[in-house]
Amino acid sequence: MAGLWQCQREAEAVAGLMQQNMLRALERDGRLRDLDTRAQSLRAMSESFSRSSRAVALQRPHRSRRRWAAAAAGTGLVLIVLLVLVLVLVLRRDPGPVPAPPGATGPPPAPAEPPR
Repeated sequence: MAGLWQCQREAEAVAGLMQQNMLRALERDGRLRDLDTRAQSLRAMSESFSRSSRAVALQRPHRSRRRWAAAAAGTGLVLIVLLVLVLVLVLRRDPGPVPAPPGATGPPPAPAEPPR
């Protein structure tokens, strides 16, 4: 009878270990499902990121061209303004032909020749 009790206790201990193992396996299965769900979500987000990064890469040359066009237009505008300012300053310095004094008629007299 003592041998039977001993076998019974060992069987109960093994059954307890098996129950613990089953609980651990179920917990692990839950964690694995959670990880799988998160992995699928990350995969979907990475695909979305890849698509949007390709779209941005395709738009970049257009932005670059616009930026260069704006810089060229700004530079051209600055050059035109500088040219106008230089012309205004040059034209103000050179008054042009000197007007004749009031009351003078005809061309001015020729300069006298020095004596020999």
